Parts: sequence; C-alpha cells; structure tokens
Amino acid sequence: MHDFDPLIAALTGRAVTPALIDAARSHLVMLRSLSAEVADAVPRLVPTGGGGWRSTAADRYVERLGELGARLRDACAS
Repeated sequence: MHDFDPLIAALTGRAVTPALIDAARSHLVMLRSLSAEVADAVPRLVPTGGGGWRSTAADRYVERLGELGARLRDACAS
C-alpha cells in the first residue's frame, strides 16, 4: 500500500515504513478526537459571569472569565 521512500529516510535520518505511516495516522485520529473533545468542553470549563450583582470586582471577574475563555480557545487552536 505505501512504498518506502528513500528520500524521506535520507532527509529525516529515519526509515519510513508502512508501519510507521499507519501508526502516525492512528495517532492523528486520536489527536483529532482529543482536540474535538476539548473544543466542545471549553464553554463548560469557564463559568458564566455573576449577573446578579454588579461591582468593580464583578466587572473584573467577567473580564477575566472572557480572557480565560479566549486563552482556552487559542490553546485548542494551536
């Protein structure tokens, strides 16, 4: 199914075998699944702001929650 590529082996210093290709594909499937799971969980990881009370502290809390959510989304994207 997959042919050995001597150029890739020479460039990387490692022989590329069909077993390595299959292992890499399997790992990629696992990483995509994990990425999707984390992306789905982001909205649940960051609590919503305190809408019942307003103060300077509450405003900062809501800002920080927004920043946390943004950082989680950035981490998922990378």
